[in-house]
Amino acid sequence: VTGVQTCALPIYLLSAQVNQQGLLQARTLGELKGEIVLRADGGRTAVAGTLDASAPATGDGGAIETSGDRVNVAAGTRITTRAAHGATGQWTVDPDGFAIGGSNADIGADVLNLLLQDNNVALHSTSGHGSDGHLRVNEAVAWSADTALTLVASQDVIVDAPITASGDHATLRLQAGHDVSVNAAVTL
Repeated sequence: VTGVQTCALPIYLLSAQVNQQGLLQARTLGELKGEIVLRADGGRTAVAGTLDASAPATGDGGAIETSGDRVNVAAGTRITTRAAHGATGQWTVDPDGFAIGGSNADIGADVLNLLLQDNNVALHSTSGHGSDGHLRVNEAVAWSADTALTLVASQDVIVDAPITASGDHATLRLQAGHDVSVNAAVTL
């Protein structure tokens, strides 16, 4: 998808391969929360550009989902579920394994750090499906907002770099089907 797509209703892009560029916008309107879903069943979702399910006027922020066997988030990507006068929404990423930073990164730690300013972020490794199922933190993650980072792996959560959150209500949740391995400092 390229160009600008703006809608007050949910936006769903479902395919074997999803390549998003440009602007997709489904902002909260009154009580109707914005929703954007990019899902590549059995394939890869590549995210670039802007996904906006924010609530700039009233109400709570919406929901954004990016899922597929692989999900890659490009540098410079902007994702927001922030609410001006309500609760911040959530961006859910659901691939078969995911790496934050490092040589085989699916998202750069610097990109995730920025996105945590405007979103609660939930990384789920395929909800128990797939052949990888690991979530890896290979570079330092740090944010200063009242948002949550949730890592749920069907296999292991492996934290090999520091995680630091300085928001008054910032939250980190780690859950694994097998092991949670924290090999670096975690400061909240």
